Amino acid sequence: MTRFLGALAFCLFLVGQAHACFAPPPEYTTHHADLVRDTPSIVLARATGPSEEHREVWGKRKQLAQFINLENIKGETPSNFTIENGFFIPGQPVPAQDFDGHSQLGFWEKATTRQWNMTDCVMRPVFMKDRTYLLFLGTPHWRAYEEIVSDDDLWLRAVRELANDSSLKTGLSLLASDWFSMAHGVFLGTISDCSGPKLKVDRVFYGTFDNEWAYTDNSHSGYWPFQECSVGKDYVVVTLSDEQSPLPFYSSSVFEVADDAIELSGRRGSEINVEPGTVSLSEIDDIFRNLP
Repeated sequence: MTRFLGALAFCLFLVGQAHACFAPPPEYTTHHADLVRDTPSIVLARATGPSEEHREVWGKRKQLAQFINLENIKGETPSNFTIENGFFIPGQPVPAQDFDGHSQLGFWEKATTRQWNMTDCVMRPVFMKDRTYLLFLGTPHWRAYEEIVSDDDLWLRAVRELANDSSLKTGLSLLASDWFSMAHGVFLGTISDCSGPKLKVDRVFYGTFDNEWAYTDNSHSGYWPFQECSVGKDYVVVTLSDEQSPLPFYSSSVFEVADDAIELSGRRGSEINVEPGTVSLSEIDDIFRNLP
């Protein structure tokens, strides 16, 4: 996980430095329901090794990855195929990058995906031999090349749902209790300092936290989560991953408390529908008290 988060921070740094690509093209981050709807061919496939085809990337010849079709999710794909700009990685295997069967909230809430575009705004996904991937052919997208380890993977389930019923607005709808159970930690905090900002941890619903929690530092103030920083205002913080990210924007979600409740509907960037949309602090208490 540390390697993944470090790679994320490095990737974002490069994107910020590149003159050609300050932000990903909007079509790379569209909602997954639109991704499924707009892609004619979606296939579950296994990378079998390098193909005989090459592409030149920044002056170097790279081999494309060869795939075998395991399941047509949507459309028809040949039994054996390659992906344009999908490259094979030789060498020692690395741990699976499937976000625990895509059960980590960071994948659904913050688009912490396996692949991102390069600094020239081009998607060049990489693949390893004998790994299984859910591929969206002909549609470059951050979510188009996810690794799949098990058949009960939530991303695979969501895509199958949408492929079977294009009228659905999302492939994954959860009860608030299930959504909270996917979090790494949840606490109620009060803003103690607007430089940062910093929150005093008042009540821990789940997980382990220090007495003070800093959302970010001033160098990343562009990821400011609060409409207006006001000392004494209460927020519920939901941490999304098992480690604090170098950019905490990508590992936490922050919800303002109003009338002893928070609003889960309308979460910016979220891909999950959560019901009910409004959850009280006492209900959050009950959710974690009743978890096994």
